[in-house]
Amino acid sequence: MSARNIRKWREEIEAHINDGTYKLAEVQKVSQRRSPVWNIFIKVMDENGCILDRAVYCRHCKRVFRAQGNSTTSLMRHNCYRIFSCVPSQVEEQEKAIEKKTKTYRKRVKAIPSAYHDANKFEYSFDFELLNTTIGKGLRGGTYVLQPNKESNDPIWSRFAFVAMKGNVESILKDVVCCNQCQTILKYHDPSGVKYLYEHECGKEDKLKISFKIKTGLYKLKQRHCSKSNLWKLFALISKDDNTVMKDYVYCTACAEILPYTVRSTKKLKTHKCFVQLGFHVTEDIRPVVDIEGKGLQNLVTPWPNAKKIVTKSSKAIYPTFVKPTNQLTTDFGMKVLQKSIEHKIRAGCYKLKGIPEFPPRSIYAFITKEDGNTLGGMVSCRQCLQILIYDGINDEELKQHAKRHTSSQTQQQQVTVAEEDIKIEETQLAENNQLHSIIIREEINFEEAPPFAQQQYSENSVEFMQSNDYVEQFVDETQVKDEYSFVDSNYNQYPVFIIEELEDPTDDYVKQEDECQELLYYQN
Repeated sequence: MSARNIRKWREEIEAHINDGTYKLAEVQKVSQRRSPVWNIFIKVMDENGCILDRAVYCRHCKRVFRAQGNSTTSLMRHNCYRIFSCVPSQVEEQEKAIEKKTKTYRKRVKAIPSAYHDANKFEYSFDFELLNTTIGKGLRGGTYVLQPNKESNDPIWSRFAFVAMKGNVESILKDVVCCNQCQTILKYHDPSGVKYLYEHECGKEDKLKISFKIKTGLYKLKQRHCSKSNLWKLFALISKDDNTVMKDYVYCTACAEILPYTVRSTKKLKTHKCFVQLGFHVTEDIRPVVDIEGKGLQNLVTPWPNAKKIVTKSSKAIYPTFVKPTNQLTTDFGMKVLQKSIEHKIRAGCYKLKGIPEFPPRSIYAFITKEDGNTLGGMVSCRQCLQILIYDGINDEELKQHAKRHTSSQTQQQQVTVAEEDIKIEETQLAENNQLHSIIIREEINFEEAPPFAQQQYSENSVEFMQSNDYVEQFVDETQVKDEYSFVDSNYNQYPVFIIEELEDPTDDYVKQEDECQELLYYQN
């Protein structure tokens, strides 16, 4: 399978998992033997209940990976496994192997306090990130205390300490140590692996940990509104639980990626794929970035407008909580996302519309109420197009402009409707004229194609007579009748034929009867 096909295969499975079509299935233990990989990964089950072949799902980064048959060696290369994996049995085996080696290693093993091995300890059935958050809150709240390692002469223990329950010094938490300066919780399950503690730098956190804390709500997203650059319409600053803003990383609101950031230069952020694909580079405002340290960071940020998901193809961003929109966020990207999310909930029936009392255009706009009956502040909805608009109760210029656009569109629609009606009337009149003209032509054709009068020649005198479909009896002066015959037509109807004497006036060749429907034409003998 090519790399492109594998990427499509992953995206399809992740989409099915997100919409609930595919389920996750835990790998069961068989005779107490199971690879530690399955503490990080989980199997994927389709809609029919069948386990997908070679598809595994990471519990931490929420991504799908392709396993190589029954082998789990390739999964151990995953970054989440290297960070979060820890098996107590392996730790014990390593400790036993160390004890059999040189005296130096024996001293390091003895340097671990006895309470670390004998006291009540946590088993490795926890999520390290969740434990990290819990311990951090416990240290700040006084539930946990730091216990220094007095039995070791290594200078690293001047920077780190064990974590114990308050009031019980011997209840040291297993596999974790805490930095005395930044209060960061680190893994420590190998007594000989103190070199990892030397690599720790205070103030810096891993991207996975930052992403986890954002998803759980421990870290918040904030927007920098001191600059008009489109860069800060896409990227958000990360605020810690103590309301301090991280200076090393920013958060992409489109793909949920944590990117390195420096105050002096933003060139790397402008090369990010989302910044180019979403078109933020087209109308980029060339303006120097204001120094955060010079003006004070807390005065330059506001809470980021939150929504469930950005409507993009590669959207993975999940925002922590809902915040009330501010007046400064009327045109930014996050505000548009929030408006679209509210509009979708109105169309789905989750949110309702409520009339605005004592408001002139109340027939056009309405307040928005949530499921619990509370009204969303700072926003109104258009009743006609369901567009969400900003309204703070004072400034209604945007509402008036939107109403004007609706009025102009309605006027144009009315003009189009009137024009269509005029066209229909003209077409109707033209059709009536054509029909009347066709009736006149049809009457002329019928008159021209009327059956001719029956003709019959006689040896003595010839008479041409006119016959109609409906025979009407004619009255003739008997004194002028010279002779009489009978005539039978093709329908076997018998008609009388009169031969009349010549009139006194030789120029009078026609005799007109009073009945206009019938005429008899008489010729001279």
